[in-house]
Amino acid sequence: MKKNLKVLVTGASGFLGSYIHKLLKVTTGYSCIPTSNSNKFKKYINIDLTNYNQLLKMIYEVNPDVIVNCAACVDFGNAVLSKQYDLNAVVPSIFASWAKKNSKHLIQISTASIYGKYTENIDENSPVLIDSDYAKSKWLADEMIKSSGCKFTILRFGGICGVNGPNHLRLNANLKAISNNERPIIQSSGDAKRNYIHVNDAANDIINTIKRGISGVHLLSGTEILSFSEMIFQACNHRNKNLLPISTKPNDEIKDQIIKRSNDFGKTKSFNYWLKEEL
Repeated sequence: MKKNLKVLVTGASGFLGSYIHKLLKVTTGYSCIPTSNSNKFKKYINIDLTNYNQLLKMIYEVNPDVIVNCAACVDFGNAVLSKQYDLNAVVPSIFASWAKKNSKHLIQISTASIYGKYTENIDENSPVLIDSDYAKSKWLADEMIKSSGCKFTILRFGGICGVNGPNHLRLNANLKAISNNERPIIQSSGDAKRNYIHVNDAANDIINTIKRGISGVHLLSGTEILSFSEMIFQACNHRNKNLLPISTKPNDEIKDQIIKRSNDFGKTKSFNYWLKEEL
């Protein structure tokens, strides 16, 4: 991999994209070109990626060596595919076509949710089980990228956690609450296990993908397996030991979901390590 890479990061004002942008600036000598659909970021390229004429004009002008596509419409509701399709499926296919034509590298941020919301153990041999429009839109993008013939890396992440993370991951909402000295909520017994990955580790995985030229399809998760209760109580102990979680009793018991991390990537830091950094 050459030293003076030009890296285009879409969705760079979002949760994961902002960490990638920061790490690219701090830990590499690469030139990072961030994009955002918000005009609040003056040093970013402000663009609606679903305006395809603007998108193609921007790609040819920037002419990046690597595209890291973090831009996505995340909605786990029903009948939302039409809202998600353009950004989640068409835009990545345009990037793939351009990358093929110009011999560039596309890194697509995808999701392990394509294997099913309730699948307990997920690895590279797990069958695809589409049970949401969001998962379908991301799977369609993955398939179009694979069939394009470009150099690609598809990174299928499980839950990405952090205090500033989106609330569709319940742990993130609880970490926000704890950081504000508010009581967190533990759904069901709290015994269900996850191996979430912290956003900083996820960003480091992407930096390593660029540095090492890793290609193919990879599942990414944390290497530490913890129950919801363990994560919540660890966070409370860091912030305020007097915070007592509120327990709720949903109709269905929440089950484990463990995602096998790709062997091409090293170990992640512990949940406790990142709590010390954030709380």
